[in-house]
Amino acid sequence: MADETKKAVLTHFKAASGIVLGVATILGLLAFIYGEQWRATHAWLAVLNGSYIVVILYLFWIILARRVPQFIGAPKVVKVIDGQIVIVKDAPWLSLGVSVAIYIVDGEFERLVGDGEVINVQTNALAQIRLRNHVDLFRDISDLASRLDAADRTNILVRPGLYKGVIDES
Repeated sequence: MADETKKAVLTHFKAASGIVLGVATILGLLAFIYGEQWRATHAWLAVLNGSYIVVILYLFWIILARRVPQFIGAPKVVKVIDGQIVIVKDAPWLSLGVSVAIYIVDGEFERLVGDGEVINVQTNALAQIRLRNHVDLFRDISDLASRLDAADRTNILVRPGLYKGVIDES
């Protein structure tokens, strides 16, 4: 992890240095072209505007150099415990309090069966999702949990978010 941090800091330092040198070169050329009188009267203005340009260009570089993350995919369900908690792994996008929708794959369709909320992200990267609501297919949360526990783990999908009107709050 330390090597990644050093590499990131070095990359930002190189970019910022290049931008500063580029702006300083342009200001130096302007001072050379317009002469000593221009440099003497506009020095502070050139330095101030040059620093603004450096900051703006550096921010543009940060935006444009940002790497788009690869598709992380749906987390894998490990276990259903206590009739209301689903344990998942391989989900770095899950954090405390995130609402998720839970689907069961039925042939080529994904059927919404309930929603939940992340209540704990363990140090071993497993996330605990508490089932909150269920669709009308199930009598209660424990019925949904037993269906999820009985289902093939590869057929259970956990996706971020849920359209507000899909499941009524109980």
